[in-house]
Amino acid sequence: MKKALLIGLALGLIAVWAVPAMAIDWSASGYIWVLGNINKNVQSYGAGAWNNVTILPADPTRQDETGSYMAMQGQLGITARASEDLYGAFVFEMDSRRFGETGPAPTTSGKGLIATYGADSNAVEVKNLYIDFRVPPQLPIWLRVGVQSYVIRPHVFMYADAAGITGRILIDPIKLMIRPMWAKVTDTDDYEAVTGTEFYGVDASLPIGPVTPGMFFVFEDVRVAGPNPDSTNLWWIGGYVDGMVGPVKANLDFIYNGGTIDNRTIADQDYGSWLLRGALSFVFDKLEVGVGGMYVQGENVETADVEAFQLPRNYSETFPINDDLMVFNDGWMGSSGWLRPGLITGPATQWPGFWNVRGFAYYQVVPWFKVGAQLAYIGDTVSGVTGGVGGDALGNDADNDNSIGWEMAFGTNINIYKNLTLNTAFGYLFAGKALSLAGGVEPADPWIIATRLMYFF
Repeated sequence: MKKALLIGLALGLIAVWAVPAMAIDWSASGYIWVLGNINKNVQSYGAGAWNNVTILPADPTRQDETGSYMAMQGQLGITARASEDLYGAFVFEMDSRRFGETGPAPTTSGKGLIATYGADSNAVEVKNLYIDFRVPPQLPIWLRVGVQSYVIRPHVFMYADAAGITGRILIDPIKLMIRPMWAKVTDTDDYEAVTGTEFYGVDASLPIGPVTPGMFFVFEDVRVAGPNPDSTNLWWIGGYVDGMVGPVKANLDFIYNGGTIDNRTIADQDYGSWLLRGALSFVFDKLEVGVGGMYVQGENVETADVEAFQLPRNYSETFPINDDLMVFNDGWMGSSGWLRPGLITGPATQWPGFWNVRGFAYYQVVPWFKVGAQLAYIGDTVSGVTGGVGGDALGNDADNDNSIGWEMAFGTNINIYKNLTLNTAFGYLFAGKALSLAGGVEPADPWIIATRLMYFF
């Protein structure tokens, strides 16, 4: 009798536990990539802080030496879906700065390191943890509350994880999408009038046939303790167009950055800068040929104001997403990864002042193999000698020559399996005078070859 009661109790408990479990649809997705590179005179994250915009060399004692390392990263996203209108999400990330790393992660990132010998480092980050739901009763409004990814034109402006609330409003039948957002960037104490940073924004887009134009507005209020600065207000307004009409594929971004710095003991300062980026290509069956370019207003060191183009204050991970240039930036043709070297690299708080124009071509040799080639010219838009209020001086030449140089790149994409890719690219920068060191010393031309093996699921 006792056995029968115990068996009945056990079956009852199993049934109770199973009911909520059966009501939730669990799913997982993510990726794992491993990256290796060999380079010369290319800035790497390990040699300096984020937002490296003073370039060549990171360590003068290692000038013209060849460096190499491997790194990896993985993300695991778990979704618990109760219905079409309600789910929760967890996203975990694991990073390696360098295989065989021994020291602690940079304090600016707080990242754990997974590739230490013994692999016993505390190395899991919680990148997302949020609730996503539709506002009842079946309104065309969705809210996402918690730690999440804030994404606005990520290749030029905004990609960061933060705590806050975002919305999605879909207006049918025209398919107008409006995305309001708020994030709490910093909160050092409970007295919000004294310290703290808030991020407010709205992004709207409207598909018109094969073309999708859009615009956004973002405002940041930064309050700090201490006399200089007392507070900083930054704002951005941007417009963009993406689409493909027939064989013509195009995208265009324009963003203006404004704001003020309120100081208690020195004169107040104004922000004022802008950037423009575009790409236009023609697709002929397996061949794509195009041109692109980007212009970022640089600092004018002869004024007290800030003309360097700012990104959201705590940083944005736009550089590796940009994928325009192999040596100057963070990668090309999918060879980029967290902490991959570039003359400008890492999550950044501003774009440096530069411009480029590039021509590119891609050819799909067979369904699983693609090749590409690109040639670009890069110039400096900083006015005056190097240095400045915005800190975005490029190069080291005291005469402020504006030629950063010509960059050529070649790359391949291989689909080993449906969910496994191998992307490899080589870049070489014929350095201009802006990269010369003090006294006119010219280091060897920077170059890099990088390959990334990526499994996504």
